[in-house]
Order: sequence, then C-alpha cells, then structure tokens
Amino acid sequence: PVYANRFPVPTYAAKQPQQFPSRPPPPQPKVSSQGNFIPARPAPAPPLYSTVT
Repeated sequence: PVYANRFPVPTYAAKQPQQFPSRPPPPQPKVSSQGNFIPARPAPAPPLYSTVT
C-alpha cells in the first residue's frame, strides 16, 4: 500500500503537464470554434424534416 501511493503521485503529475498542455491547447481553439457551429446547425435540421413531411 505504501508503494501504490508513491507511484500514482509522480505518474499523474508527469502526465498532466506533458499531455494536458501539449495536446488540448492546439485542438481546443480549433475544435471549440468549429465544433460549436457544426453541432448547432444539424440540431435544427430534424424539426425541419418533420415540418416538410
């Protein structure tokens, strides 16, 4: 139990600064801008289809 506490501490700490600020920064601004517009448009599509029919 003593080793399990010491291993997870350095493992999560070394992964956060390397995988967190390394990947989310570039894909966040691009996916947030386009990702918000893409799902926002197809959402109102289903109601239009029902009205036309």
